[in-house]
Amino acid sequence: MTLAIPVLHAELAPRFRDADRFLVASAEDGAPPRLETPPSREGRTLARWLAGLGVRTVLAREIDIDSLEALRASGLFIIPSVEGDDPAALHSAFRAGTLRCAADLALND
Repeated sequence: MTLAIPVLHAELAPRFRDADRFLVASAEDGAPPRLETPPSREGRTLARWLAGLGVRTVLAREIDIDSLEALRASGLFIIPSVEGDDPAALHSAFRAGTLRCAADLALND
């Protein structure tokens, strides 16, 4: 499974669409994460672009409803209200099953 983390100034972006890059990484293998620059900050464009990269899960601190709906329509699973700032540490926590978030994951129902 591939996951994406929105990044702004080398930290977890405060809001999904604020990201100037995304850390894209496998949640299973040991391949190194890579930073990708999105073509746009518009929700539907981001959703299609991430899906095209093979992303299945998105970690985010905050996400607007339009982006949330676009990601869900593209078949992506969203984990909101992620706690932490370092994208690489968040990727490691996700892989280890120790990721912390403050939201109800019912948004994916």
